[in-house]
Amino acid sequence: MRVCCLFLLLVWGAAAQAQDPHIQRLGQELHSREQGLRMQAARSLGLAGEAQSVLLLRQALPGERSAAVRLEIVRALRNIVFLRYPGYPEALRVLQEESSDGAEADELVRLKATEALWEAGKKDLLDPVPVLRRNLGDRSQRLRLAAVEMLGKLGTPATIKALG
Repeated sequence: MRVCCLFLLLVWGAAAQAQDPHIQRLGQELHSREQGLRMQAARSLGLAGEAQSVLLLRQALPGERSAAVRLEIVRALRNIVFLRYPGYPEALRVLQEESSDGAEADELVRLKATEALWEAGKKDLLDPVPVLRRNLGDRSQRLRLAAVEMLGKLGTPATIKALG
C-alpha cells in the first residue's frame, strides 16, 4: 500500500511539474509578436531550471525569424547545460543542431552554439571534436577559423587528427 501511494505521489508530482503554469506562460511568450518579449521569455526559460524549458526552447527555434531571439535561445540552452539543469543532455543536442550551417542560417548563432559546445567539452559533458571537425567545412570563414582555434585550444590527440 505504501509503495502504491508513494508511486502515485511521484507521478502526480511529475505531472504537476510538467504542467507548471509559469513555464507554460513563458512558452507562450516565446511566440509573442514582440521581439523583446520573446527574448526575455527565452532568458527566463534558461534560468527556470525545468526540463520543460528545453522542450519549449527547442520548439520555438524552427519558426523563429529573428536571429536575435534565436541567439537568446542558444544562450538559454547554454545556461541550462552549464548549470546542469534537468534536460541538459537534450539542450546539448539542440546546441549541436544549431551549430550546423544546415540548421541555422545566422553565423553568430552558429558561432555561439559552437562555443557553448566547446565549453561543455572542457567540462567533460561531451566530446566537441566531431562538432568542431564538422564546422571546419562551414560556409562561414569566421566559423571555420573559430573551429580551428577551438580545436587548437583543446590540444588533444583527437584534435591533431581533426586538424590534419
